[in-house]
Amino acid sequence: MTARNHTTAAGVPTPGRPARPGRPADYWDRIRRIVDQAPPLTTEQRATIRAAFHQPTAREAA
Repeated sequence: MTARNHTTAAGVPTPGRPARPGRPADYWDRIRRIVDQAPPLTTEQRATIRAAFHQPTAREAA
């Protein structure tokens, strides 16, 4: 059986999670590339997201 490395880039053990090499800037660059490749939201999708964030209970919880 092969031993698995369960540590993060900071050296903290995290069982079940792979290490995350690189800097935070690399992570956000990757996120930007993924977002840039995604198709734009439809009007219906935008309305659904807006409705979710403008619920009265959400304002009370915040």
